[in-house]
Parts: sequence; C-alpha cells; structure tokens
Amino acid sequence: MRIKITRKEAREHLEQFKLACELARLIRHFFPDLVPLLKQIPDPRNQSYITYPGVILLMTRILSSLFYIGSMRKTSEVHDHEACFYSYGCDHQECLVHIERYLKDSMENEKDLTWNRQMLKLIQDMIHENNTAPAEGMAEEKNTEFEARYDAVVERAGEEYGDTPPSDYYRDGYNLYLRMVEYKHNHLLFLSNPLVEPDNNLCERKARVLKGKINQAISLRSFEHLTYFCECLSVLDHFATDSEDNLYESVKEVFTRQKPIQPKSEKLQSANTTLSEYKAG
Repeated sequence: MRIKITRKEAREHLEQFKLACELARLIRHFFPDLVPLLKQIPDPRNQSYITYPGVILLMTRILSSLFYIGSMRKTSEVHDHEACFYSYGCDHQECLVHIERYLKDSMENEKDLTWNRQMLKLIQDMIHENNTAPAEGMAEEKNTEFEARYDAVVERAGEEYGDTPPSDYYRDGYNLYLRMVEYKHNHLLFLSNPLVEPDNNLCERKARVLKGKINQAISLRSFEHLTYFCECLSVLDHFATDSEDNLYESVKEVFTRQKPIQPKSEKLQSANTTLSEYKAG
C-alpha cells in the first residue's frame, strides 16, 4: 500500500534534498582534499561488522559542529540499532518497524512466551497514537501511560526468561529483551520529541530505488553523476506525490518548457557598444 504525503511535506523533502546536494557541491569545490584525508584516518572497528564507513561518521560530526549542534537534544538519528552511532553524541530513535519484525520472529520461535505479543501490541498502539497526535505531540499523560506499559512488559519478559531460559538454538528474542532494557530511552524518544519519527521507512523506501538500480545494471563514474541521478529521482518523486497530472506529462512539460531569455548585463552591453564604435571608426 502506498503512503501518500501532503504537498507541503513533499516540498519540504525536496528542499532538504536540494540543500544537501548544494552542500556536497560546496565541499567538493572548496575542500576537494577533505574526504580523501578523512578516508586515510584508521578505523579501529572490525570491518566485517560495520554498516557506515568511518568517513561518513566523521563528516557527520564535522557538519554538526559547523552548525553548532552540540547537544544530544538538538539532533537525532532513526536507525536499526547501529550501535557505533551511539558513540558520536547524537540522540537516537530505534526504528520500531524493525523491532516489530524481531518481535514477530520471537513469537514464531518462542510460542510459550507472552511478552513479545504484549510488546508488539504496545508498539502498534504507540505508533497509531503518534500518527493521530497533533503537531505539538502527544499529551504528557499518554506518554506516561505508554512508559508504564513498556516497563511492565519488559519486567514480564525478565520473569518469563527467568522461568524459561533461552536455548542455544535461538537467543534473538532474549537479546532483543536485553536491548530494550538498556536502550529504553531510544525506543521511546518519539513520544517526547514530536520532531522524531518512530521509524525510518520513508527514507528506506526512497533509497531502495537507487539500491535496486545499482544492483542491476547501473554504473556511476563519479559522485557528481550520483548527485545528478539522485536529483532526477527526487524530481520524479516530487511529481508523483505533488502533481495531479500524469507523471509522463509532467516530465514532458519540463523538457518542452521554453527557457527564459536572460537579459544581457550592462557591462557586456557597454563592451559590445564600444566594439561596434571601434569597428565603425
């Protein structure tokens, strides 16, 4: 099922993407050696277990410092428990759609337990309440209620695993329980911060288009080509969500649009006049 977004949201997403592309161009133009130098910094992490290269994490911290983002409350990341991100000073929201997937897996493999079903129901209730809440966020009483339910379910999970320890064959459910105990704040951040989404589904859906093309038959020879390709995807997505016209007709209108005539500058006109007078003389 396709999730529709409003025209205002589509315009905001397009402006944010354009800003990111412009920032990338400025960095490449004025600091062409920055990224190669960052790539030379040794990464002490095990390369077999990382998702984001060290240069991405370093650039994130550099940009956050430039924009005076020094507090954990001023920025946030939504991700699937990328543990290395927690070392870089940002606040984080665990993607609850991934958590739902892990809970369903636990329900299939640990049928005698009840905490996984209770937690799945709680997450679904929280997401529903968040989607219907006003722009300023949920009421404080509702947040308190959800936190109390969260604590009760986690406590129930501890009791059940105490009575029925996890087997060596399947420990994912138990590991999820431990994670939800340690990272409670990061599972419930969206309740207290209305600017934070409970999942990163929209981002993943948009990026999946590029990922699928790369896996098929696409070859990008430079970062500039990647930027152009992403800009085209962004424009097409904008037409698909914002325009009421046919997508093909919207794209066709762009290519058939007559370019405005650029007025000549006074300096160029003065030079042409001088040259004409010189030839006439």
